[in-house]
Amino acid sequence: AHAWITWQAYTEAVYFTKAERLIQPFEARIGRTSKLPQYHGAVVTPYLGIAGEYDRAQSPSTAAGIGPGVALRYWFGESRYSAFRSHADLSFQYRVRVTEARRGGGLFGQLTVSF
Repeated sequence: AHAWITWQAYTEAVYFTKAERLIQPFEARIGRTSKLPQYHGAVVTPYLGIAGEYDRAQSPSTAAGIGPGVALRYWFGESRYSAFRSHADLSFQYRVRVTEARRGGGLFGQLTVSF
């Protein structure tokens, strides 16, 4: 098959001791990934996602949004004897706020490179 269901969930927590500030971003996505046959190692994933953050220093402290997005992934670093070792992800998502915080909605972009 050249397409498959993809899901992803992510969170992390950061605590700044001197400022006594906790920040915790989160994101969850579900979509359908397809190979881009004209580009070896490339896939595209249209998805629906929810994302936001908890930041104790902000008011309101919780911001979140939900909406459609698209992610492109390019795998690289393969050799004759090994599979792809690295990838670059570029994604864009439009989120409608689901909390009162203005920072939870709008257009979001992300670039990640993994080695």
